[in-house]
Amino acid sequence: MFVSTLPSWVCEKNPNVRPMRTITLVMMVATVAYILVGLLGGMAFEPFFNTSNTLLSELQHIAPEAPKVLRIVAKSTIQAYSISANLASIPIFCILMRYNLQDGVGITRFWASAIANLAPFVLAIAFYSGKGFQTAVNLSGTFVSALVNLI
Repeated sequence: MFVSTLPSWVCEKNPNVRPMRTITLVMMVATVAYILVGLLGGMAFEPFFNTSNTLLSELQHIAPEAPKVLRIVAKSTIQAYSISANLASIPIFCILMRYNLQDGVGITRFWASAIANLAPFVLAIAFYSGKGFQTAVNLSGTFVSALVNLI
């Protein structure tokens, strides 16, 4: 995802921001953060480094005899991770969608921004409430099967 979003970021950034310096700094901070989370998380659970489990699976299967506060923090951490991972990608995809609408379809910046920022949420509500997603899966499966059978 980093490779596909970098050109969009370069177009969005302020003119006085130096891309190479910014990207280098971000990569260094992210690398240090990943190393710290991995090491500290790996040292927190026995058998430490001799396991094939991930940190999230260790947090998910924390011992029932552990203090209640620790279990609540572990479960909250799992939920916070999944929410933050998804929320971090939404603005990136909105920017990519806006550029595609502007360049590919020729829509003005205002309407491209409005569609790119509102359409995913409207579609998510439609697909995840009721039977919208199941209907979309059934219809797309029917059309794909029909095309394959005709070929």
